[in-house]
Amino acid sequence: MQPLPARKPAAEIDAQRSAAALMRAYAERTGLIGHAAPQRYLWTDAFAVCNFIALDEIECAERLIEQVHE
Repeated sequence: MQPLPARKPAAEIDAQRSAAALMRAYAERTGLIGHAAPQRYLWTDAFAVCNFIALDEIECAERLIEQVHE
């Protein structure tokens, strides 16, 4: 019988939820999702792509890359 996988500490889960909430707010504020007009900023968008990938929000990362290259 294989051992159960280790559980993530509560602090790590809270940090991930906070990061996800911050990135969702960023996406709404800059027009990536929602109804706001798109506002692109190269440096912050580059970091946002990395954050979306780390949070497994691949669709948001791809959408942001597409907007930057339009």
